[in-house]
Amino acid sequence: MKKTYVILAMIILIALAFSFCSKSSGPSPDFKYLGTWTGQNSYGYPVEIRVANVSNKQKITYIELIAAAKWDSINYVRSSTSGLTEVIDDSFSYTDTDLYTVTIDGTFQSETALSGTFNVTFTDDPPLSGTYTATKQ
Repeated sequence: MKKTYVILAMIILIALAFSFCSKSSGPSPDFKYLGTWTGQNSYGYPVEIRVANVSNKQKITYIELIAAAKWDSINYVRSSTSGLTEVIDDSFSYTDTDLYTVTIDGTFQSETALSGTFNVTFTDDPPLSGTYTATKQ
């Protein structure tokens, strides 16, 4: 009988040790901007931005932007499963310098409204700049 109590006590101590050592994930973050955002830019063309949970952070994983002027046009699409940039304090900023310089900024006005600016700088042509608005789908 005494042996049973000793074994039971050991099991309880081991269980308590594991419960204290387990990693706590803490409070769940409030990811209110996750999803697909679609809208239109100041040139009248569509805009699509996707926000996903990447490594427990809200990150922009997809951007599609079309801008056109009489001297040039661009159909800009970028995606990354690891995230292009992070949403911090209800906003984001993304810059790409691959072929030309593209800067896209955005601010979430609410859980359903996003607005921002973009600027595309070419080597030989004037820049394409504008604004956009999008809503969560």
